[in-house]
Amino acid sequence: MPQVNAVVTWLFAFLNVAGSGYVTIPLRGAASVVLAVRRRWHRFAAFVLTWVSSEVLLTAMKAYFHRGRPPGPLVAVRGYSFPSGHAVAGAAMAVALVLAFIPSGPRRRKWEWIAVAFSFVMAFSRVYLVAHWLSDVVAGVLLGAGIAIGSAALATEIWMLLGREQGHAQGREAHAAPAD
Repeated sequence: MPQVNAVVTWLFAFLNVAGSGYVTIPLRGAASVVLAVRRRWHRFAAFVLTWVSSEVLLTAMKAYFHRGRPPGPLVAVRGYSFPSGHAVAGAAMAVALVLAFIPSGPRRRKWEWIAVAFSFVMAFSRVYLVAHWLSDVVAGVLLGAGIAIGSAALATEIWMLLGREQGHAQGREAHAAPAD
């Protein structure tokens, strides 16, 4: 059993690094660049909105609640505990990446489940490493996933409204009387 604990501890310590800004910020930046280069402006907007919104809300919530961390963490921690930044970033980015890069349909559903599984493994790792309370990570996963879904919905609505406005303007031009 000690070998199993060592493997689990190593895996969760790895996730501690993988979920840090040192890894997630370059990953978010690279995903944003790929979406921009591919000219997927609607998906780019949703992805960047997820990134910015999750960071702003996370920072505001930590400052508002200023909840202390559990005693005796197994990894270095700093700042307030609620909500878990790793859980927010993990869920927000996992969901946002699926929404931005995988077309809807059965294939996306598989990746949605993988994103959910990743989010919960990341969240559990924070509790296992005594870096957060359980409520910190539950709130973090819900917040991150909610921001990603909400950002995608908002970007879709705006994109559709802009498309309708352009369509109406083009329709008016097509039906206008020719100028003499």
